[in-house]
This record gives sequence, C-alpha cells and structure tokens, in this order.
Amino acid sequence: MVSPPERSRPPNSVPGSALGIEPVASRTTVVRAARETTSGTNTVASLSAILLDDAYYEFILAGRRELDGLPWVGEDRLIPLKASAWLDLGERQAKGENVIAAFLPELAKDSALGKVSGWGWSFGYIGGILSLGISFAYVVFAQGQGQTAEQYVPVTMLITAAIFALASLPTFLILKETLEKHGFTGGEVGDAPIIRGSALAAMEGRFESGPYAELNLIGQPNVPEGKIDNPIRLPGLLSFIAYGSFSAEVKGLNDFPRDQWPTSIELLYYGFHIMVGLGTFFILLMGLSSLQLWRRKLEQTRILLWVLAFAFPFPFIANTAGWMTAELGRQPWLIYGLMRTSEGTSHLVHGGQTVFTLIGFAGIYFVLGVLYLYLMIREVAHGPASHGAAH
Repeated sequence: MVSPPERSRPPNSVPGSALGIEPVASRTTVVRAARETTSGTNTVASLSAILLDDAYYEFILAGRRELDGLPWVGEDRLIPLKASAWLDLGERQAKGENVIAAFLPELAKDSALGKVSGWGWSFGYIGGILSLGISFAYVVFAQGQGQTAEQYVPVTMLITAAIFALASLPTFLILKETLEKHGFTGGEVGDAPIIRGSALAAMEGRFESGPYAELNLIGQPNVPEGKIDNPIRLPGLLSFIAYGSFSAEVKGLNDFPRDQWPTSIELLYYGFHIMVGLGTFFILLMGLSSLQLWRRKLEQTRILLWVLAFAFPFPFIANTAGWMTAELGRQPWLIYGLMRTSEGTSHLVHGGQTVFTLIGFAGIYFVLGVLYLYLMIREVAHGPASHGAAH
C-alpha cells in the first residue's frame, strides 16, 4: 500500500522505541532487519509475521490511521515490527530454540541446549525404529497364523499409536503449558491468544462475566433478555478450556460494546455447539466401532453398522458448522481491532464479478458432489467383498 504523503507523528518519538529498540541504534537496526527480512535469505525472519504478541499488537494499534474511511498503518509501524521480531527470533535461534522445540529452554541450560536437542532427535528416531520393528514382528507372526492384511494392518496401527502415546506421556505430565504460565490469568477473554474479543462469550451464549464459567451442553440463547433458556451446564469447564483454570474469570457479552458483538449470536451459538456435539459423537462412535473391530464383532453388531451407515453426512455438517463458527465468530472484524467487515469492500470489484465467482464455485462443488454420489452408489452396489478376495 502506498502511504499518504503526510503522516502525523508525536514529537520526539522514535519508531520502535515502544518495542525496546534503542533510539541511537534504531536506524541501523531497522535498515538491516528490513533488508534481511525482505530478502528471503533468513528463515527465522520469515516467521516474524505470525509471531504477533501483545506488545507488537498494541504498538500497531497505536499507529492506526484512516484514509477515506479505510484503516492503515505506515512504515513507522511495520518496519520496527519486523525489526524487533527479527532480533527476538535471531536471539532465540542462537540459543538453539525453534518453533517446534518451544520447551527446550525449560529442559536444559543455555550451554546444554544443543546436547539436549540431540537427545530429543535421537529418541525420536529410536521410537520410530521401535514402532517399525514391533509392527514388523507382529506382521510376521500374523501371517504365520494365516491372517490377512485386513486383520493385521489395523493392529499395527494400534501398536504405533500406543507407542507414541506412551512416549508423549512425559510431555503432558511434566511440561504443563497453561495460559497462566504465560501471564494469562483469566482477566479478559481478549487476552486469550486463540479467541479474541466477544467471540468466546457469544459461542457459549455467556452474557455475564465471572469465575467458574459454565459450559453449556444444551440451551437456547435469548439475546433480548440476555440469558440462556433451558440450560444444562457443566460448572467451571469453560474457564478451564479457555484459561486452564476452573476459577478463571471469563468475560460476558455485556462487558463488550454492543457494536463489537458478533452480528448473529444465535447462529454462532448453534453452529459452535453442532460442531462440538458432532465431534464428541464421532469420538464415541469411532471408539466403540474400533473396540468391536478389535473384538471381531463389528460385522455382527447390526445396530452399530446402521449408525455408521447413516452417519456419513455428519462430517459434512460438522465441517460446515465449523466454518460458520470461524466466520461468524470473527465478526464484526476482518482484522481484529483494525478493520471491520464493513470496511472490507473494494472499489475495484463490482457485483457482477462477485456473482460470477459465486456461481463458478457453486458449479464446481455441484459437479464434485454428483461425482461423489456416483462413486458411493457404485461401490455400495458392488456389495461387500469376501475376506479372502484380493483388492
């Protein structure tokens, strides 16, 4: 974006000083960081765009301006942002830390980071070889017993899953990463790194703030009266899911300005609960089916087979409900706190182009849907294959 010719700046201010960049060194640092982050040669700097913590976020908000009704930020914000992110990530990389090893500084001293990291990679390879070896031994044993691939392959998957589950237990038991550990004490929903603003309160139909926030299993949002009708709730579970503590305070919608509420709270509430409800149903259904398959009784459990057969549309419904939750939950913002959805229109795109694109995508998905139904009907018409048949 080309910045306007005139920009306002407070007197005696230095871009980047709010981020801890010293004024004397700021010009050299900014130029060097901008040159290296835009060159594409530094893999660490390329990650800086997605590592936006609260200090960076507030710094950008403080420099927000408007031109013809459109919000924008200039290079006096973007260059210091990239520079500070480049410096922070460069320092962390020098210590041996990376995005996929965030716990490493907690496990070892600075002088032993490389050694502990090497242990981690070694144990990973050993775990993979162990999983492969045990699975191979079982396959040899099963083939000697006359079993087919349909019988022993699922068991090898369970063996692999069990080994990785056991190997990951120390991570979950020892390295407990909670939001309180990173300074999120449950003061505001807006502090949460995943869900900002009023979205969480709207998804749960929560109008009043307070600790031990309940998770609604059943209920209907009554927006005019600011309550949930006919609720069945689990006390404290929403606080725990959002902040890792049952006693954490979760903000309600009434603590947010009305113009920052999602535009369709009822649809957002139902979309979120349909998605979560179907996800829970899938876990239970697949768990029971796997148990029956392991017991070799799945084909004789007619009720379960009927449920599996008629459950095929549920993943599509859950996927659609999930997208509805994401898109409705971010309203009224395109970029949280910076640009509203109403400001996201373009003068270069007219209505005809929008309709043409919509019809094009609808046509593509219609053809894919018809093809999907054809293939499904064809496979069902073939009937079940015998266990000894080759595939």
